[in-house]
Amino acid sequence: MPQLILYGRQGCSHCEQLRFALDLLKNRNDNATLQDYRYFDVDLDAELRQKYDHSVPVLVYGSKTICSGTFDIESLEADLMHALGEDY
Repeated sequence: MPQLILYGRQGCSHCEQLRFALDLLKNRNDNATLQDYRYFDVDLDAELRQKYDHSVPVLVYGSKTICSGTFDIESLEADLMHALGEDY
C-alpha cells in the first residue's frame, strides 16, 4: 500500500505550514493514511537533498506528487481526496 510522505527541511516556513495543514486534516478526518504520514528532512540525506532541494515541501503518495512548494488548504484537501480515492 502506498504511503503518504512529506519531504521538507528545518526552518522552511512552507514546510511547517504544510505539516500544520496535514495535522489539521488528520484531526478532521479519521483516515489511516493521513494518521501515518511520514516526514523526511531532505537536508539529512544527500540523495533527497539533490532530488527535492528547491522544491520543498513536497507531499507524495506512492508515485503521485500531491503538492510541491506553495499550496492552499482547499487545493491540498481536494488533491488528497483525489490521490487517496475512496480511502479518504
